[in-house]
Amino acid sequence: MINNILIEVLASIAEQERLTIKQRQAEGIAVAKENGIHLGRPAIECPPNWDEVYRQWKAKEITAVAAMHALGLKRSTFYKFNS
Repeated sequence: MINNILIEVLASIAEQERLTIKQRQAEGIAVAKENGIHLGRPAIECPPNWDEVYRQWKAKEITAVAAMHALGLKRSTFYKFNS
């Protein structure tokens, strides 16, 4: 019985701590947004030679792997720019 009471007390303390952390995190995000700070992964810009390499790839002059290599992009990024 004492173990159950102890577990309940520790669980309530942990729950309160979790709520406090979540509230502080939300406050920090709100302050960052007010200050205009970008949160998350930075956006990838299209390479300057994209149009030429893309045209060659669509005309089947080069393979997709060669186009990715020429542009310096990974596979997922290359196909994301196609859509």
